[in-house]
Amino acid sequence: MHCSENDGSSVQVFSCFQRSSMSYKKNIHTKKGIVITAFGSSTEQGQKAFENIHARIEEKFPDIPIRWGYTSITIRRKYREKGKDSNSLSTAISKLLDEDVTHLAVQPLHIIPGYEFEDVQRTAAAFRHIPKGFTQIVLSTPLLYSQSSLHVLGNALLQIIPENRSNDEAVLFLGHGTNHPANSFYPALAYWLQQRDPLLFVGTVEHWPDQDTILSQLRKCGAKRVYLIPLLTVAGIHAHRDIAGEDPESWKSRLENEGFECVPLLKGLVEYDNFTDLWLDQLNSALQALQT
Repeated sequence: MHCSENDGSSVQVFSCFQRSSMSYKKNIHTKKGIVITAFGSSTEQGQKAFENIHARIEEKFPDIPIRWGYTSITIRRKYREKGKDSNSLSTAISKLLDEDVTHLAVQPLHIIPGYEFEDVQRTAAAFRHIPKGFTQIVLSTPLLYSQSSLHVLGNALLQIIPENRSNDEAVLFLGHGTNHPANSFYPALAYWLQQRDPLLFVGTVEHWPDQDTILSQLRKCGAKRVYLIPLLTVAGIHAHRDIAGEDPESWKSRLENEGFECVPLLKGLVEYDNFTDLWLDQLNSALQALQT
């Protein structure tokens, strides 16, 4: 495995799989392909967001075939029921191989390198030694993957804070959370943000920092109004139910019961132009890294 990293950049191509030269097969053509991979979304809003980033990618790379690989079995089933494209990541990659793609860029839409991203790594690696397979595969990293990416993501989050927010109002970014060690990126991001503004917080829906931790911090900060912003690729079920839902255990309900006024801003990161630009920059670097 050939690995290429540049920690000075927010985009790190960390896995390049190069097929050994074999006398029985010499490349007589070069064809690049793109696979975008994400968990998927069952909401119309999330699906529309994916369509929008697909259009941006098509516009930027008009001559390169694009396929989507969804990692969620449940989402793929729901897509099939609606007659939508529902390929797994391995199927999406295989289809491009059948279309004579020789050089493949795999672009994940993940925030942190957790279990789901590790599955993406293993899937890409599985195509290394397929006879007469790809000449090269390049896999981009999630948005949060290194110290330098922390700065890039943090600055991007600062750009999506509402302009009408006053300096005594809190902003709470809410990610998914996981028991994977990569969950440590969330408190690291919180520390980075609070060096710029002490009323910026980061919590998670399913892990730590949890509701009790954030509530304790909010009680001390003096803010009465809190903006809830999903730190999620798309504003799907977690955003509408666990963050802004009416269930007593949602973030909105818990905060309101503590006397805070909540303002949910239910947009996924892929719905913001500056975050879409980050993913496009990563993809562009991956395509440039393909040694054609």
